[in-house]
Amino acid sequence: MNFALKSLPANYLKFANYFRIQPTLKMSVSSSSSKLEEISIPMPWGHIAGKLRGNTNSEAVLCLHGWQDNCNTFDTLLPMLPPDKFYVLIDLPGHGKSSPYPQGLFYSMYCYVDLVERIRKHFSWSTFNLLGHSLGGNVSTVYSSAFPEYVERLIMIDTFGIHPYSIKKTPDQLRNAIEKYHNYEQDNRPEKEYTYEDAKKRLGTANPTLTERSLDILLERGLEKKENGYYFFSRDFRHTLPNPCYISGTQAPYFIRRITAETLRILADDGFVKIYLNDKTQPLMVELQSCFSDANCHLEEISVPGNHHVHLNTPENCAQQISAFLQRPPVKQTSSI
Repeated sequence: MNFALKSLPANYLKFANYFRIQPTLKMSVSSSSSKLEEISIPMPWGHIAGKLRGNTNSEAVLCLHGWQDNCNTFDTLLPMLPPDKFYVLIDLPGHGKSSPYPQGLFYSMYCYVDLVERIRKHFSWSTFNLLGHSLGGNVSTVYSSAFPEYVERLIMIDTFGIHPYSIKKTPDQLRNAIEKYHNYEQDNRPEKEYTYEDAKKRLGTANPTLTERSLDILLERGLEKKENGYYFFSRDFRHTLPNPCYISGTQAPYFIRRITAETLRILADDGFVKIYLNDKTQPLMVELQSCFSDANCHLEEISVPGNHHVHLNTPENCAQQISAFLQRPPVKQTSSI
């Protein structure tokens, strides 16, 4: 069933036709009270922390959070998803309770893709599904390109899957990253301490899309308490520094066209599209969209009410669409019958 686009923001409406987005009605979903099990997965640099739900023999869904968030970002959504799957929620390196990379090393998209492959090998998955929000959606997309034979379904929440940069700026970006990392290593400023309320205020100021409840959910995993009763953010400050390498607009189509996973892209009507899409970025986004059309994957796109953290703030707005996507038979299998 299609619904009119007239209720969406003007900036969104301007570009919606490029992406064939079909808004959906807000629907309620019954929730499950299944408990999550904390895990720690050994890695060469330390460990990856996370949570599990479900039977290890069931179809696996690896959930990846956004930039500077943690795996608690899926706490409100997960109870609304199909209970017959095996969900693995991880904190990316230097986020939540996961070990940071050692000093002297960089964070980059390619490091995160490497991490996903390490997780797959840890669980001995022959195939699995990826569910990612924002940065996690981009990591999922690039992994699905590099290792297409392992990914059955790819779900992106409020991202286009790849955030390309100008290839002309590559040398300057590399130098800038190296200089910022070196400066950070030489900076001996003491770690900032906060009361809980001050930490919550800081996170809310940096992330105005988060509700009061969502702030508390992320801080439960994103803060560590010191003996003096004050808190500090557990995430690695280096995540705020520039990356040494990006995927350029020239490279991006070659990544996207390799994806074979059936793909669901969920865009919030007050989220990424409204913030990022403009006259300057629109041509490249249209080109990337055409690459998805050319890829050997079945792409579904929907618009839902909410902002960039729709899955956390108002999970009922996207849970039913994700559940239906995970539970339906593969389109390719159906079409071949």
